[in-house]
Amino acid sequence: MLFLLASAVVASLLLVAGWLTIRWVRTSEVRSASRPNVLFWLVGAAVALVGLAVIAQGVRAVSELDSGPQGFTREGALETGDAVSTVTWGVVILVNGVYIWRGARRRGARDRLGRLLILGGYLLLGVALSGAVHEGTMPLSASEVQTDDNSTNSAMLPYLAWGVPAAFLVWVGVKLAHERILMTARLET
Repeated sequence: MLFLLASAVVASLLLVAGWLTIRWVRTSEVRSASRPNVLFWLVGAAVALVGLAVIAQGVRAVSELDSGPQGFTREGALETGDAVSTVTWGVVILVNGVYIWRGARRRGARDRLGRLLILGGYLLLGVALSGAVHEGTMPLSASEVQTDDNSTNSAMLPYLAWGVPAAFLVWVGVKLAHERILMTARLET
């Protein structure tokens, strides 16, 4: 059960990362005739590669999870949350690298401020998703079985507390930088 849940989460995050990478390659159109900023290309590529490395590390951690009885203890639930959260952070880092990469041909204070807001918003979204993953894996622990909706509320409230400001920052940044939203997230319980 635990392995299936972790596999489904990892598979969906990898599909999102693959889709983003394909969209990134296909939509690298030239928006202006100005010369590209090579520093943005290098930094964006480095950040995207770090994101891919973190995703690979998270997938390895998920594949090494124990699906036996130890997986249903508090420590097992924490390990599951850490492994899935690592993959989530890898996707967030990858998306931030793509936004930096896409800023190479753009100029202006509005674009730079918009990109900073987008990057900050996605970092806040990473905090929201990481917290929701950790809170969401706690019900897997047999020692902490709850009969009411406290587990759902304990996962949703921090997610909303971090996720709503993150979405607002990304929305404002996208408007300022004339960008497209590359990563969306939703939590279903």
